[in-house]
Amino acid sequence: MSEPAGPKIAKHSSASTEPESLAQKLQVVSARTSRGDAALKAGANLSGIFIQLVELQQQFGQQIVSLEEGNQQQRQELVNTMGQLPEIKEKINWLVASFYEQGKKDLSLREKVARNEATLLNVAKAVRSLCDAQAQWKAVMERLAETLEEARSLPVTPPPEIVTG
Repeated sequence: MSEPAGPKIAKHSSASTEPESLAQKLQVVSARTSRGDAALKAGANLSGIFIQLVELQQQFGQQIVSLEEGNQQQRQELVNTMGQLPEIKEKINWLVASFYEQGKKDLSLREKVARNEATLLNVAKAVRSLCDAQAQWKAVMERLAETLEEARSLPVTPPPEIVTG
């Protein structure tokens, strides 16, 4: 039996898939000189293509592994986040209830402030009214004092004697 012309692949016992080891595995062992340079170039191109194919497969495998690791990490983060959802929901409900209660307290406080403002306005009116009354009373007292002072300065004539009898 005659062996086909062209490159022969040397077999090694190593199971490594590294591109360097594959390049060593794909060596031209013997070539017939009858085919010429074109056959040698085709064999060399074929080994180069196989090396590139193995490199691409390895890169593709690494990218798939990276994607799967990233996917697993995202799944884990999603599971962790979903585990926190009940606690977050409870906190949100508590905040909503707190804001509702605070709103009721604020409304009550606003009503009290409005009533107090009305009371303060009434007190302010009453104080103004008292101040006006006091000013009028003071003016009357000053006039009375002036009148008394004038009355003192008038000559007093003794009352006429009343004779009986």
